[in-house]
This record gives sequence, C-alpha cells and structure tokens, in this order.
Amino acid sequence: MRSLRVWVLPPILTAVRPRNRRPPLRGTRTRLHHASSPRGYAIGAENALHPSQSVEEETLPHYDPDEFYPVHIGEVFNGKYQVVGKLGFGAHSTVWLGRDMNTNQVPNYVTLKICTKTPTESIDREILAYRHLSSLRSSHPGLPHVRGLLDSFEVVRSDGSYHRCFVHQPLHLTMWDLQRLGGTSATFPQGMVKSALRYLLQALDFLHTEANVTHCDIKLSNIMLTVEDEGVLTDFEDAERQHPCPRKIVDHERTIYASRSFRLPRNHNWGSPVLCNLGEARIGGSYSYEEIQPEVYKALEIIMQTD
Repeated sequence: MRSLRVWVLPPILTAVRPRNRRPPLRGTRTRLHHASSPRGYAIGAENALHPSQSVEEETLPHYDPDEFYPVHIGEVFNGKYQVVGKLGFGAHSTVWLGRDMNTNQVPNYVTLKICTKTPTESIDREILAYRHLSSLRSSHPGLPHVRGLLDSFEVVRSDGSYHRCFVHQPLHLTMWDLQRLGGTSATFPQGMVKSALRYLLQALDFLHTEANVTHCDIKLSNIMLTVEDEGVLTDFEDAERQHPCPRKIVDHERTIYASRSFRLPRNHNWGSPVLCNLGEARIGGSYSYEEIQPEVYKALEIIMQTD
C-alpha cells in the first residue's frame, strides 16, 4: 500500500546548542540500550465505536478521508519509528507519539506529525522555515525555545501520492491547554507569566535577529511546554497497551483512533515554553499584508495596511 522515501533535512542546530544556557530538561537524559524490536499492541475491538459516529478528524467541516494517511497504532515508519498512540489531529495533519527503535538513548520517544497528502501553503511554509533554520549556526539562548526538527520523510502511497512526516522531540501540552486545566476563567500566576515571557522573548529575538524569520501566529495554542517528568511518556504507552483507546474501524485499511492525553507531571513539574508551528512563518524582511492571524491578534499597522 505504501513505500517510503526519505525527505532529507540537515540536523537543526543541535550540535551548537550551549547546554549551560538551556533550561534543564529531564526528558533529555539518556541511558545506553540496544536497538529494540517492534512491540505488539492490542487491536482494541472491545473499544470499537459505532460506525455512524463521527470521530476526531471526521468531525472537521471539510473532512476527506483520502487526504489523511490511515495510521495504525503499532505501525512502523521509515524502518524505525513505531507508532505508540494518537496525540491529536488538525485540519491538515494527525499527530502521534512514537518510539525510535534505532536510537541508543532512553527515553526514545518522538512525536510524528503526518500531514495530509495535498500540499498546503502552511505545510510548504513550514518546510521552508525548517530548511532555513537548519542552515544556521547559533548559540543564541532563544534557540532551545523554538521547536526544532529531528527528522523528516515521506510516506508514498500506491497511487504515487505522498504524505510528509515531521519528527519532533515530544512536548507536553500547550499553554492554552494548561490554562483550561484551571477552568474557563482561569488566569496564569504572575510569576509563571513573567518566566514564560522571558523565554518567549528570547525565542523571538533569535528568530528576528539571527534567523530573520517572523513567526506570524503567536498564541497560547502554539506555545508548548517541555517534558520534565519523562514518566508521562512511558505511562502513555503503558496505558495504550493495557487499555486501548476507543477507535472506529472504518474498513480493512482505515481505523480512526481517539486521542489520548499525557497525564499531569508529578509535583506540578511543568517544563519551559517552546514556540511551535512555523506554518505561518515568513522569511526575510519584506512587508506583507497577507491574512496571517485572527483579527484579535493583528498589529494595527497590518489591519490598516500601513508601514
């Protein structure tokens, strides 16, 4: 049904990141181990949802099943990334937690973002942004707070169409999700806001002064927190293996899975913020009056189309 072709990007700035400047990430500690084999996952037939029920990406207004690659939990991509469970979905992608079976590091989890097959301007801009960032060499303290790319490849289907896949380091949840944990009217403590702004301003300073990139879509849902309690990753996989998520079996090829959330970190050990989603990013210093943000977030000069 599919074949793989590697879509190569150079490693993105990892070699020059100054460790003494980067906030401590317990999730990045490593221990040597041998490359692993694929693990077995339950089919989960006992959790099958009714065929008439719309699930996850099926609820999107313009959902086209042929646009989304039919990922299966337990499937192995690019010969080394095994899908562990579903993290979420969007209009142009689904996102999964996976294991890198070839790494010599523990934890060996990654995030797989598998895009829809029809190219979109957002996906194309994201590719250009990663290619541009990967060409830089920097020790800027804001660099660790811009999400990087670990790997990328394409899944080619039998009809010749393909799906781009981005491989990232796992992150926990968005600032928007964190705010919702406190209720719809919750606000962040002043200390947390000050700390988050410090890191985000460093990220923007790196993008603006060294990368010459404008993000164009800064909002709480595009700011994620690093994984400080690495146990949330192993617990996620254990939960999927012991209690398979609900799923809708469409046919012999396609199953729509329900997303699963990470548990909360122990001792409220939230990580530091990382600016994500470069799908609206613009490279270079030219003026642009394109529709790039919701009205509420637009700068006045963009609304008025003035310099």
